[in-house]
Amino acid sequence: MPPSEATIRRTVKDVDADEADAIVGTWLGAKLQVGVVSPKAWRGLALDGKTLKGSWEQVDIGAGKVRLFSALTHAEGVVIGQRKIPEHTGEQAQVIPLLDQIAGSPPEGSEQLADLSGVVITADALHVHRDNAEGILERNGEYVLTVKNNQPTLHQGIEALFAGASGDFPPCPRHV
Repeated sequence: MPPSEATIRRTVKDVDADEADAIVGTWLGAKLQVGVVSPKAWRGLALDGKTLKGSWEQVDIGAGKVRLFSALTHAEGVVIGQRKIPEHTGEQAQVIPLLDQIAGSPPEGSEQLADLSGVVITADALHVHRDNAEGILERNGEYVLTVKNNQPTLHQGIEALFAGASGDFPPCPRHV
């Protein structure tokens, strides 16, 4: 005899959502890797945050929307990890913890970092922060980040690198 609706509801309600999410993400990642248990098979991971439309949860000071920060494989378009963005923080603070979660953090107390060898992380201009870039490199990963005027000095420096270049580089939109 199948369980009653109330039993199913109680069981689902008692599940730790973060733990279930991590288990499902790990399982999906393993399926995508076709037997290779290493993030190297992922090659490209896109990082992005979203506020879930129509989602509200009770927090200490009232109701707030649920914000998630996710890692999506480029080739397959599958979310293999995500973290809830805590209240009063932003996506930027979740980059390294999410990557460590996905890559399988080394044992606690170990000085070894998660390994992102062969993985290219892509993200929008919001994630152009030295700590996150250094954290990716320290874990042997690579990154491609969009640089806009939210980092004016960096943006101007990159523009200057290409100022005298010959080739089919499009002009900077603000100079058109």
